[in-house]
Amino acid sequence: MRDALAWWSERGLPAWVTYDTVEVAANVILFVPFGFLLSRSLSKRSPRGSSSERPPRGSLSERSESKGLLPLLWPTILSLALSLTIEFTQSAFLPARFATVSDLIANTAGAFLGASLAVATVGRRAVRRQVDGASRR
Repeated sequence: MRDALAWWSERGLPAWVTYDTVEVAANVILFVPFGFLLSRSLSKRSPRGSSSERPPRGSLSERSESKGLLPLLWPTILSLALSLTIEFTQSAFLPARFATVSDLIANTAGAFLGASLAVATVGRRAVRRQVDGASRR
């Protein structure tokens, strides 16, 4: 990888594109689908339907669900846990690899970004359904 970046640098690649920059960007990109899919999975399982299935009015569950916190919070926490597991495994069983805090941060940020994209697409669909429903009346 370093050789490829050196080759590209000789051909005009900006100086700010370093191995570390590419590594962090790759870690973020790697966890975006994880956060997106986990968030979509959680939003599909959220309670809907009769009032007996919904959380009590004014409860933390209702407030966090209504503001979209659960589909953002859980993927972020789970990605941090997964990333900690990966980094621990690398440290314990792969002596040639190094566990780094920057990997934890980048992986968690990627999952948060993916979850944010999922929440945004769910919100758009809900607005689109409301507009379509209002125009049919």
